[in-house]
Amino acid sequence: MPVTGWETGAGDLRVAHFVGLHALQVLPLVAIGLGMLSRRFSVLAGAATRGALVIVAAFGYAGLTGLLLWQAQRGHALIHPDGLTLLAAVGLAALVVAGAGLILAVSTRRVRAVPAQAE
Repeated sequence: MPVTGWETGAGDLRVAHFVGLHALQVLPLVAIGLGMLSRRFSVLAGAATRGALVIVAAFGYAGLTGLLLWQAQRGHALIHPDGLTLLAAVGLAALVVAGAGLILAVSTRRVRAVPAQAE
């Protein structure tokens, strides 16, 4: 690859290393973003909901890092994934979406169950 110098013909472990290290920036940005979105969406108002979503994001990010590592160890380049890698990526994305959806569904149910407080 032109900018990074990563291998495009075979697996390169530097890709997984890069993605894994940037979790240190991405996950706090997810938390900050959810905090900002909580002003608009009442389902995100609870700190427990936002924390659970950050945990789902962390597991998804760890899965992505593992997927990239697995792809590189099998000798496949980042820009040329095989069908098994794509299937694993779709499965990972489905798990993350399902986890986030479950958390939001439970949180929505809690928000609706709490009666509005009279002032």
